[in-house]
Amino acid sequence: MMEEGDRHSPRSLASLFLVALLGYVLLAVHGSFVPYGFVPLPLDEALSRVTTALTTMPGRVPRIDFVSNVILFLPFGFLLTGYLALRQSRMPGGIIDVWLTLMACLVFSTAIEAAQVFFPVRRVSPTDIIGETAGGLVGAGAWLLSGTCIGRALDARHTDGQSRALARLLFVSYVVLYAASQLLPFDITLEPSELAQKFRAGGIVLVPFTAAHVSAGDAVASAVVAALAAAPLGALLVWIARRRQRATAVALGVLLVGAVEAAQILVASRVADTTDVLFGAIGILVGAWLASALTTEGSAPERPRVDRRWPVMLAGLVWTLGVAMSEWRPFDFSSDPDLVARHWAAFGAMPFVSYWASSEWNALVNLVQKLPPIVALGFLIGLGLRLDQIRSSARIAGAILVTTFVLTAVEIGQVYLPGRVPDVTDVIVGTICASLAIGLMTSRRS
Repeated sequence: MMEEGDRHSPRSLASLFLVALLGYVLLAVHGSFVPYGFVPLPLDEALSRVTTALTTMPGRVPRIDFVSNVILFLPFGFLLTGYLALRQSRMPGGIIDVWLTLMACLVFSTAIEAAQVFFPVRRVSPTDIIGETAGGLVGAGAWLLSGTCIGRALDARHTDGQSRALARLLFVSYVVLYAASQLLPFDITLEPSELAQKFRAGGIVLVPFTAAHVSAGDAVASAVVAALAAAPLGALLVWIARRRQRATAVALGVLLVGAVEAAQILVASRVADTTDVLFGAIGILVGAWLASALTTEGSAPERPRVDRRWPVMLAGLVWTLGVAMSEWRPFDFSSDPDLVARHWAAFGAMPFVSYWASSEWNALVNLVQKLPPIVALGFLIGLGLRLDQIRSSARIAGAILVTTFVLTAVEIGQVYLPGRVPDVTDVIVGTICASLAIGLMTSRRS
């Protein structure tokens, strides 16, 4: 019988990676064929079309499309390599695992492209296979670089060093997500004339509280979102640092927020605003305060007195309101029957149809920009469960259902907003990401 300390051994973690991998495969397949419209073809004609398409290189491939395909298969390569390494208890894995992952990416990508010949709205392209296989290889490399750290961080045995390893893992992951959400779509310009024009147009705001907003409510929502997005950085830095280093860690978090905002100066489509730095710093301080109230000497949250759960519950409520504010601004609600009917139809459409209607890059930008507050909400819910005296699979499932309900309510609110488009895809993707965060926070025994 498996002992409690072996609960998350490499082989048991392999099953978690396998579930995540299969789920990602289903999403990738669905996203590759939506909105469907299957048209049967004779086998010989289908093979002829596939052969012709895959042996003909397009004249010019948009760089954005190629990068999107690389990013699409990066999680596949990461999860598959991790599963192979964990299944054999080889950390972080070896060249054989990478080779198997590369072959699996090539076969999976080719199968998807070949099957798209039966869906006229889709385009069969060899460059998609190249990009997706390259993305799988990058994901495999990412696992080789981080696999040992991840394995130690998720180890079931509770030690101070492993707690900090988990905090470092979460911090690096969230920094990448936070920076990407603030800097996408990466339309970087270094031309002095374009930067000067951006400054004159109000895209670079040096004096706090002077940026143009649609309404006062939109300005408040923007400030709240900036604070909420930065708060996890403060909390994670406190969990990493020892008590005497916490002030330095908080200062580092503020500098990080300032550096990301400064980088927005070079992104043509983003507004670099010192107000965001100010409220980001407030978010860092609030996150650091919350983490300090729940930790002892630099460790991750331990089982505290019951009254320590209330700050987490309050933070979760505030976070939920912040997510709603970010998705509902500028709060110009309307009950126009035509608008409501169109938006209900959009909300009830097949998942990922709206992503398909846009370019892959725009879909990725839209997704990444929405994720940080939702992922942080998942971590908060997981933290609340972690601090509870009684944890069970039923409670975790209930927490995930509550998260789904919250995200659904946010999307339904967009039904009455002219400038928004409600989409069940956002509910699905948000629930998956929040569930992963909840699972990560509750996977280790205190």
